[in-house]
Amino acid sequence: MISDYMNEMSWAISEIDADKILKMVEVLQTARAKIKGFILLGNGGSGSTASHFAGDLSKSCGIRAFCLNDSIPL
Repeated sequence: MISDYMNEMSWAISEIDADKILKMVEVLQTARAKIKGFILLGNGGSGSTASHFAGDLSKSCGIRAFCLNDSIPL
């Protein structure tokens, strides 16, 4: 039911550590300012998560990012 879903989402959101999210934003902003990049990788399902995150960093944040799962020669 929708009320169960909303209760679960409310609980999940309440468990988010805002300080960790702010620290991650700070790290990404620093990386972007210094024109450094990220190399990501993963195994199995984590590989597709790494690939997706590399794409998001590149397209949305202007941060150079490579996923080794996608770029085998690298």
